[in-house]
Amino acid sequence: MVLKKINFFVISFLSYLFFIPLESEEISLPDPEAYLEVASNKTQVPNPNQKSFIITDNTSFIKNFKAGDKGITFTAIIDGIYLIGSGVQVGILNPKVSGYIDVWFELNGAPIPATNSRQYISQSAEVALMTNAFLIELKNGDVFSIGFSASGPEIGIVAFTNLPNNEPDIVSIGISLFKIY
Repeated sequence: MVLKKINFFVISFLSYLFFIPLESEEISLPDPEAYLEVASNKTQVPNPNQKSFIITDNTSFIKNFKAGDKGITFTAIIDGIYLIGSGVQVGILNPKVSGYIDVWFELNGAPIPATNSRQYISQSAEVALMTNAFLIELKNGDVFSIGFSASGPEIGIVAFTNLPNNEPDIVSIGISLFKIY
């Protein structure tokens, strides 16, 4: 399988993992049994009164996963060990607000230990990028999702669209997932 211009994080990690040189725009990799790459072009704010989940609305690649309701859940079809990497663009929607946002992964409706990340956002840093990477064992039928919460209103994940000079949109979240074993 030839993947063109894939996420820098993914290329860098795979280069490190498989010792692939980064001299070309195209790299050849063995076709993995399962993978998923999704993103969101929407700004989203968690509901302070109930459990909130991040919605994805853009699927770049999907093999042996089933996307669920509104891009909130994803179901594994093949058992294995998976690498998940994510980048979340967090920010405040009002410059007078400050506080933190938490983002974590859930498996079969329960939070996955050691996957929560917290970012403090204020007037001096209105936007930040949170990254996360971890390994997880998934079995056929396992359902995962991404939860988020904030310490106050008008704090969430932010997307930037309609950028000048024909620049691509900046997504609020991007997730890449590969079966590695």
